[in-house]
Order: sequence, then structure tokens, then C-alpha cells
Amino acid sequence: MIHDTIVRIQHFGEFEILFQYVNEEPALVIRASRFLSLRRRAWVITQESAWKYVDVETGDHCEYMVSATHKMGEMLGLGVDLMTRFKIADAIVSSLEELINMKPYKRPKEAVSAEVTGKVTVGGKSFSIDAVIDETVNPIKASG
Repeated sequence: MIHDTIVRIQHFGEFEILFQYVNEEPALVIRASRFLSLRRRAWVITQESAWKYVDVETGDHCEYMVSATHKMGEMLGLGVDLMTRFKIADAIVSSLEELINMKPYKRPKEAVSAEVTGKVTVGGKSFSIDAVIDETVNPIKASG
């Protein structure tokens, strides 16, 4: 089962990019394909910080990307050779447009249900209660 914050997963051989909401912010989560069996590390690029990874004038890799892909390759166990780092950088650049176009996170509604049975006395009169409440509610409440 895929977590409800993951929109899509794009596979790039030894690694994959998850289009996911992290702390309710759109993000790219880069992890080794063997993530669940060997390493549980991931590199997160939030929508807010995506600008750091591309040269604004050329739309190509920048110095920050060069440094970041070295750290990613090392951290994820993919290696730090030039070809691996280029593959990571190329995958990030090709994913940025989709990241930028991700819609704001919409918190899932929680289902609430209850069975109510009993007796209520109001003003000397007793009433039997037997009810089923089954509705979906939004867990965020407005403060006033």
C-alpha cells in the first residue's frame, strides 16, 4: 500500500523519486530503489527549496546541484562517480516541473462513527435513545 501523502513514484534504475507531501508541503523524495530492504535514508527537496537545484538563467545544473548530488550518492549508497551524479541531477531537473505543479496538500477526512444507546431524563420525563452516528468529519477545527 502506498502512503496517502505519495502522489506518484518515478523509477530511475538504482534510485526512485517520490512525488510526496512532506509536512504537508509538495516535495521530491529521492531514495535508493533498495530503500526498504537495506537503507532507510532519503533526500528531500521541498517545493520551496527547488530553485537551488537549477541555474535560473540556463535551466541546467548549478553548483549547488553538483555538491548535492555528491552528498546524495554517498548518503544513498549509489556511489559518487560522475555518471551516477549526472543521472541523479538529470532526474531531479526532469521532475521539477511536476513538483512545481503539485497542488497544495489536502488533508484526508477522518471517518467517525458511534453507537449511542441509553436513557435520558429531561424535566422528569425519561426518553430511550438508540442511535447510530456514521459521518465523515474534518479533523481541523476553526478557532474563534
